[in-house]
Amino acid sequence: MKIPVRELTVGDILRLNDWQLHVIAVEHDVATAVLTTELGFLLHFTRDQTVDILGNVGQQPAAA
Repeated sequence: MKIPVRELTVGDILRLNDWQLHVIAVEHDVATAVLTTELGFLLHFTRDQTVDILGNVGQQPAAA
């Protein structure tokens, strides 16, 4: 699913190329910066840029 980067939240799984990146922090200032578990630096996007997400860890149902 494609969403505007400004709608990313902690727990989202962001798809960049062939990578699945787990979002652990999002900063909104002039642009949007995203920190992921897999990379040790911020990824910077413009507010209107769209990104692919695979889902949100927080929205998955609990295992029974």
